[in-house]
Amino acid sequence: MFTKDLGGWFVFGLVFIAVAAVLGSVIPVVGGLILLPLAMRETIAAVEAERAPEVGRMFQLDRIGNDGLPAVLKVAAQTEGALFCGVGWFVAWAGFFFAPELAAEGRVTAMDAMRLSWRHVGANLGSTLAVAGLGLLMMFVGASIAVGVLLTVPLTLILYACHWLEVRDEVYAQAEASGITVAPRAALASG
Repeated sequence: MFTKDLGGWFVFGLVFIAVAAVLGSVIPVVGGLILLPLAMRETIAAVEAERAPEVGRMFQLDRIGNDGLPAVLKVAAQTEGALFCGVGWFVAWAGFFFAPELAAEGRVTAMDAMRLSWRHVGANLGSTLAVAGLGLLMMFVGASIAVGVLLTVPLTLILYACHWLEVRDEVYAQAEASGITVAPRAALASG
């Protein structure tokens, strides 16, 4: 998928990095994460449609409240977790791993996205940590090779989107079994 349209993914990753860095400098810690659900929405749509992502679709702000609230809650949980010998940061990062994907699809509220992510990760800890860890490792390797992040950012977004597409039905089934209201699936920007 990545090599099929290397230029499109490269530009998408570059814009994501640049905008996340600017947002992170304007709103420390939270700023860059607010962009993640927007980027995931377009990444998921691009992966589903087997096409290159479109940069402009990363900036559709019509659901910014539902997109941004999980990012703020995730950062708050990670910050609070860091106060507990740093171990809590990792627990919060892993537990709320799927919150951006859930926010991107907009089928549950922001609070339910956090609850649902926590439930799914708790029930599937091994596979979630394997995928999350692989993405984190890719980012560390990319960051150690100066411009490597320009390749590893889009690859990591694709990895996370593909994993989400594998577990999505199971996550929403858990939601319904837990009494969490799930809105019907709206079409993501498939272009």
